[in-house]
Amino acid sequence: MTQQAIELAARMSQIRERLGEISDADDLTEELRSEQDTLEAELPDLERRFRAALLAEPPADTRSRTEDAEDKERTELRAKVSLVDYIDAAGKGRDVAGAAGEYCDALDIRRDRFPLALLAPEVETRATTDTDGRVTQGSWVDRLFAMTMARRLGVTFASVSPGQVSYPVVTAGASAAQRGRSEAAADAVWTLGATAIEPTRNTVRAKFNRVDALRLPGLEQALRRDLRMAIMEGVDRAIFEGDAGANEDAADITGLLSAGIGESEVTQANKVKGDKTLEAFTGMVDGIHAGSLGDLNIVSFVGAWRLWENTVHNAAAENQTIAQFLRAAGLSWGLRGGIESATDAGDFGAIVGLARGIQNAAVAAVWEDAALVRDPYSDASGADIALTMHTFWGFKLPRPASFKRLKFAA
Repeated sequence: MTQQAIELAARMSQIRERLGEISDADDLTEELRSEQDTLEAELPDLERRFRAALLAEPPADTRSRTEDAEDKERTELRAKVSLVDYIDAAGKGRDVAGAAGEYCDALDIRRDRFPLALLAPEVETRATTDTDGRVTQGSWVDRLFAMTMARRLGVTFASVSPGQVSYPVVTAGASAAQRGRSEAAADAVWTLGATAIEPTRNTVRAKFNRVDALRLPGLEQALRRDLRMAIMEGVDRAIFEGDAGANEDAADITGLLSAGIGESEVTQANKVKGDKTLEAFTGMVDGIHAGSLGDLNIVSFVGAWRLWENTVHNAAAENQTIAQFLRAAGLSWGLRGGIESATDAGDFGAIVGLARGIQNAAVAAVWEDAALVRDPYSDASGADIALTMHTFWGFKLPRPASFKRLKFAA
């Protein structure tokens, strides 16, 4: 093995060891999470460079002297160690040291691992073959998730301290009126409300086997990335369509599709007409929560998006789609997949946030960012490792009037 390959292997070993330490940490801080992401991003490149360094090594005859010396060193170390050294260390919960530790180093395995070479007799000759058993692994192709759109809509994500969090809202108050020189002003009746949010748990979980992790470098890191993306998409989806699948009502999330917010309807006959579709949006501009079409934070669903992009609403006059007509009027929108793909009666086309004063009108309170629990013990007999990720959060609408739905009607 060349010096470059040795250095790359040492760096990969260092990264994997550090990732293991981060995984075992009780409190995964932002600093540790950032370090974890950086190390996971570095590892695939190191593996590619390591394989390239191996393939670029000179023929075996130029390395034979070095390898013979290494074989001799391993043989001498093996003669100095026995199974008892490793059994004793395991019983005391520590790494092996001395000759046993040096033997692990020579075999390039961690000192808390048991070298299987001790279970087989040493052979004097090395088997050779013309077949290269190494397989070059390319970069992982991660799973794709729907784009998260709650922030575009205007939902406030707030990190909160332990305990219930409450958002006070002024729902009615004084109105200004002209009065005479000495005329008294009437006392105003203030109406106040408070929306309390309590933590609920959103969880994703995956299992993998140690054998698979050895066969596929980067498997655990790929699963961790997948879990993080899955929980981000799941929280965002719950904000839109809710989630009532928990075994207790307190854990249910009421999403914007079922919350008590206002709606604008477009009939089946009018949904293919640009002016009628625009009319549904202009009806949301009230001069209070929205002062213009630019104040509409629109997130469309796939069915409506395709309808607007594909439908030429007035072919006799001009070759213009509904989407082009709406954009020319000043509207823009994002697309949220995985929720609604049709435009039949009863289907929803979009959710709209009215931008004036929208801060805290809808709140996704987060008590703890996604925390990973790595469990190699529960299924240790089967060599399975479980990865569980939790986030503790809640979602409520302190001011529902700041949001609207676009719905297709009969």
